[in-house]
Amino acid sequence: MLADTTLVSNLRNPQYVTIHLDGLPTLEAPFAQIEPASVQEELQKAQQNPEKLPRALKRFIGNLTSPGPTKNFVHNLKSNRIS
Repeated sequence: MLADTTLVSNLRNPQYVTIHLDGLPTLEAPFAQIEPASVQEELQKAQQNPEKLPRALKRFIGNLTSPGPTKNFVHNLKSNRIS
């Protein structure tokens, strides 16, 4: 079993989803509230402590030519905000 399998399978439980959405209409809504600047700030903090980064995130950061792709990804999430 993969590490995140339990988390994903819990999404089939309506009570679990309701608790985690905290009144938001969809699973996408919390991601739409993420501010691009805060993501960039957290990535910069994480880069200062590389021993604490998960391997997948290290690869992702290493493949970035600039923060643009991350900023665009987060901006797209924010622009799809459901009100």
